[in-house]
Amino acid sequence: MILASLFILAVAVALLILSVGVVGEHERAVVFRLGRVSGGPRGPGVVFVLPLADRVERVQVQPSKAEVRNVGLTTREGGLLEVSAAVHYRVADPVASLMQTRDPGSDMQRLLLQSLRSLAARRELWHPFEHRQEFEEELHRAFAGAGGEPRGRGLPARGRAPVSLARCRVVPALRR
Repeated sequence: MILASLFILAVAVALLILSVGVVGEHERAVVFRLGRVSGGPRGPGVVFVLPLADRVERVQVQPSKAEVRNVGLTTREGGLLEVSAAVHYRVADPVASLMQTRDPGSDMQRLLLQSLRSLAARRELWHPFEHRQEFEEELHRAFAGAGGEPRGRGLPARGRAPVSLARCRVVPALRR
């Protein structure tokens, strides 16, 4: 009888320990109960879950930066530009972030590279040099959705344009 009581007490303590989790300041917990999202994002602080029925996924929500360095882009007339650029973003909706992508950083980097290639293909060789601010604004618009918020769960930091063109130079053509 005493042994059974000790066993039940030990199991209850183990389940209590397994049901408590701590979520950090710059992360949110998304709880999946039996494979479905249970409520909204939780945290920061102490989070209670059902030990065998819930799975907890943590999402970083602190501002981050995705950058591409020394990318060769072809312009409309066939000139070659070498560009480095960065985009500052943060995850605004942790649930949507988990459902749509596993790594927001690589997705933002891919979107930045795709936007750079698209913009360079429509421009003449000297356009990024003469109109740098306009080029950056077009990059910002490429990231902006219809409501003015950047696509892919990224948000501009403190109201500034999240995209910055760090470096742009013309690559000399190879002579044969």
